[in-house]
Amino acid sequence: MSNYKTCSSVTNRQNLDAGTGRIHVPASYGIDRDANHDNDSCHDVNIHDCPPHYRTMLNPSSPDIVISDADAVPDAVLKHHKCWKGGRTDRGSIFSQTTPNNIVGSGLATNNRGGRPNHGHEPHNINNYIKRSNLSSGLDNYSRPCFKNIWSHTNPINGDKMSVGDMDENKSACCGFKDSVRDTVKEHYCDPAFCFTDGGLSYDRITRECANHLLDKCSRWSFIDNNLGFEDDRCADPLSQISNKYSRKREDLSDTQISEQGEITAAITHNDYGRIGSELCTVQDFLDSNSSNPIKQKRHTKCVSWCKNNNEQCSQNITEVCQEVYNRANNFPDAFPDDIKEYEGICACNWPEEFYDNIIEYYKTTYNVTDAALNKNRKCLFRPCGASSLNHYSQTRNDDVCPQTNFISCIQNLDIDFTGSHIEGTVGVSADQSQECGTLADSGAAAVPGTAPRAGTGTNAEGDATGGDGTSGMTIILGIVLFILVLFGGGIGVMLLKD
Repeated sequence: MSNYKTCSSVTNRQNLDAGTGRIHVPASYGIDRDANHDNDSCHDVNIHDCPPHYRTMLNPSSPDIVISDADAVPDAVLKHHKCWKGGRTDRGSIFSQTTPNNIVGSGLATNNRGGRPNHGHEPHNINNYIKRSNLSSGLDNYSRPCFKNIWSHTNPINGDKMSVGDMDENKSACCGFKDSVRDTVKEHYCDPAFCFTDGGLSYDRITRECANHLLDKCSRWSFIDNNLGFEDDRCADPLSQISNKYSRKREDLSDTQISEQGEITAAITHNDYGRIGSELCTVQDFLDSNSSNPIKQKRHTKCVSWCKNNNEQCSQNITEVCQEVYNRANNFPDAFPDDIKEYEGICACNWPEEFYDNIIEYYKTTYNVTDAALNKNRKCLFRPCGASSLNHYSQTRNDDVCPQTNFISCIQNLDIDFTGSHIEGTVGVSADQSQECGTLADSGAAAVPGTAPRAGTGTNAEGDATGGDGTSGMTIILGIVLFILVLFGGGIGVMLLKD
């Protein structure tokens, strides 16, 4: 199970801000005196006393400290206390009581608390915000911190208002999806649901909400700097990421390697990975292996990686790809002379059925074997398929190890020329002989599309290649002796006739 990261709560960040609005602002002391309402206790201070997009989150029953009505609320109180009685939060500002503070967009909070805009929304009920405890209907009123609860316009580097009011900007940066700011993002300026821990050379640790955001980003291609898209390595399930890391097929990963998936939270599910890839990867993406366009190259690389780890979902795509390559190599061999070899990496196990039928017929003809003696698994028929990272998907396919089966075809060559020979007395025959053999284990499909593989040839140096008992050699020798005797006897017969 994924070990998602948990961000610090916004209330635990209180000591990082002195009411500037980057994290929190002090609440109003009550509604203006004409409304005849004031905050006579900590409990009376609630969300209605907060600027828009801020809210009270702590509910103390009594004030932590009492401050004189004429005194400004100290930074230490704003950073550490949950509720206070009395004081003023305008700090003697020259602005009138009803003038918005210069933290534009955080609502009507304190003046002179840093003066940095950080939210961007217009304040509401501007005339009802009370910054002095003795200006509402009573005296010595109460206030509390109002914590930010919408962070979409907050710059996660410094807490200021972002120049671009795009909710995705803050979330993506806080989740570690924007490379340009990964090292400078501060968690306390991020929504408590969106944060990450940089994994360095290993894997990032992100929150569950960041994982949901990642899924949304992975649903489309991007190829734009700082804007993550399906091409990103994190747009894959944990086991696929491990498979890519170690350059091994999923089924070949060790137990230790598989156990790493619990560490990976910056990932999508295997089902989502399969679904999105089938929607985004086209036949052309697989054919663009030699494209000079860098975006096409990246799409090709990602789609091949997706196909390797989603055999079933990719089966239709890769079948179409390999069929197209096979057809054009057969129909236009002069125009595409190297296509079969060029696409062998992804098509070795996925050529049309005709390709493998030709191999079977070749084995049957060359080695004089029956269908029953041949393993029809493509990786057993065609050696490059066994080495390919893209398997052939079949509902009946199994991944058993191919049996150790050798079929041997040998031709014994012995050249003897008796033309013009006159044979008398003792006959001695000296001749060079060679034996050429090919085995099923040496075979591979021919480079020419649609043809059967050629068996390897070479001088035989293995006794078991011909049965191991020397019978074939003895047969040849006996045949030579008989042939000589026939010739010799024939010669005698001719001489007798002449006499």
